[in-house]
Amino acid sequence: SDLIVDYLQNSYRRQACTTLLVADEAHLYHDAQLTELQMFTQLGLSSDEPVRLLMIGHPALRQNLKRASQMALRQRLTFYHELAGLSCEETHAYAAAHLQAVGGDLHLLPSEVVEHAWGIAEGNPRMLNLLLNQSLQKAAWRQEKTVSMTALEQVLEWRKAF
Repeated sequence: SDLIVDYLQNSYRRQACTTLLVADEAHLYHDAQLTELQMFTQLGLSSDEPVRLLMIGHPALRQNLKRASQMALRQRLTFYHELAGLSCEETHAYAAAHLQAVGGDLHLLPSEVVEHAWGIAEGNPRMLNLLLNQSLQKAAWRQEKTVSMTALEQVLEWRKAF
């Protein structure tokens, strides 16, 4: 970390430009890693800001930043934005686009199945992919012509085990 600090400070002195440090999957970072990121934001002298931090992560990141141990990092945030999940209408379009991309029939996923998956996933695209893909696989295994609510419910039951 000292080498990184030296590099960032020297880079700022030479070029007088701010470095954007991107922390992807930041919801997975432990307290020690978040504290190191916070230390990078303290490199500035007076109003100079040699480092700007962009943290990208799942909603769990917000919970991690709320911990008392992360108060200093939270106080250094200049902007916070959280992406909302997909709406029900967007979810239908999302599922249709995925089916079309692989040459699938749009009738494979009935509206009630898509809407139920949307409610469970709270619009989260990654979770929607998982639920709908596994439901399609389950329906194929069951030799169904369309995904039934039973297939989706079986996927949900199986997922509860984990």
